[in-house]
Amino acid sequence: MSPIALEIIWRITELFFVLSLLFLVLLFVLKKVLDSKKSYIQKKQMQYMYHDINVLVDIVEDTELIAYSQVVGMRLLSTTEHQKREKIKQHIMTLGLFDRLLALYRDTGMYRTKLYIFSSLVLLADTKGRTLFLSVINNPHKRKEMPEFITLALFGLSLSTVTKEHLVELYEILERIDQEEYPSQKFAEFFFIQAYLSMQEEEILDFLSAFEPEKFSYVCYALLYALQPLPPNPEIFRILKRLHQKYQSDPLLLVAVLRVQYQWKLKDEGLILSYHQHSNDLVRILCAKIGLSLIPKEQYGVLSHYMCDQNAYVRKNYLIALSESNIPWEKLVLWVSTYYPLCLHDRLFEKSLLLYKKGVS
Repeated sequence: MSPIALEIIWRITELFFVLSLLFLVLLFVLKKVLDSKKSYIQKKQMQYMYHDINVLVDIVEDTELIAYSQVVGMRLLSTTEHQKREKIKQHIMTLGLFDRLLALYRDTGMYRTKLYIFSSLVLLADTKGRTLFLSVINNPHKRKEMPEFITLALFGLSLSTVTKEHLVELYEILERIDQEEYPSQKFAEFFFIQAYLSMQEEEILDFLSAFEPEKFSYVCYALLYALQPLPPNPEIFRILKRLHQKYQSDPLLLVAVLRVQYQWKLKDEGLILSYHQHSNDLVRILCAKIGLSLIPKEQYGVLSHYMCDQNAYVRKNYLIALSESNIPWEKLVLWVSTYYPLCLHDRLFEKSLLLYKKGVS
C-alpha cells in the first residue's frame, strides 16, 4: 500500500476517533440535561401532589406545565366518582393545560421527550385530543415503529370517551386491532373500563341498547367484562339478559353476563336455574362457583348434581361454595337424595363428600 493511501486512512481514523469522542461527550451532556429535567419535574410533582384544585396555580415554565399536568391527570385517573371527575376536568380546562401541553408537544422534536409529553396529554382526558389520538392510531408508520404511542393513544381515546358515539369509535378500533394483531381480551377490557368511567350512565345504556354485533368476539366479551367495576345497575343487567336471549348459543356470552351479575351482587336466579346443567364446562364451572350466592336458599339443592360432575373444577368450585355458605354435609346428602338420587351411588359423589367432610371437620 502506498504511503499516500496509508496517510489518508490514518487521517480518516483520527477524524472518526475525534468525532466519536465529541459524540460521546454530547450524549453525556444530553443525558445530564434530561436527568436534570426529570429530577426537576419529580420535585415539582411532589410540590403539586396535594395542591387544592380550587386554588389556581401559576405555571410559567414548560417543566412546571408537564409536572402539574401529570399530577392532575393521575388524580383524574384515580377518581371514579363522576362529579369529582367533572370538577377536575373543569380545573384542567380553566388552566388551559391541554392546549398548552399540545403546543409544547408539537414544538418538540426529540422522540423521548415527545413520548413523555404525549403520555401527559393522554391523562388530561380532553375530547379535543381525540383527533390527535386517532391520527396516531391510524398512522401505519407509528403502528410499526412506535408501539408506545399506539398504546398511549388508545388510552387517551378511552379516557376521553364521553358519548356513545365515542364508545362506538373505540369499539371499532379495538375490533380492527383484534383482527390484525390478536391482543388479549384483558387488553381491550382495560380500555373499556376507562371509557365507562368517563361516561354518563345514560350514554352507556344507549350504547348497550343498540349493541348487536354480527357475532361475538373477544372484544365483545371484553366490553361486557369491563362493566364489572361500575356500580350495580339493574337496567344494564336487563339489557345484558336480552342480549343473551338474542345469542343463546354463545356460552362465553352467558359466562360474561353471569360474571357481571355476580360482581354486582344482583339476586336473580333466572340464568343460574336455566343453565346450571349446561353442556359447556366453563358455564358449569362458573355456576358452581357463584350459584349459591345468586339463588334463594330454598333452591340450593337444585345445584347438588355438581357433586357428581365429570369436571373436577366444577366439583371443586361447588365444594368451596358450600363451605363458604356453611352447609353441613348431612344437608348436602339430603339434597342429592331428593333431587338426584342416582348420584348417591356415583364414585365421584363419594369422593366429593369425603373431601367436603375433611374440609368442614
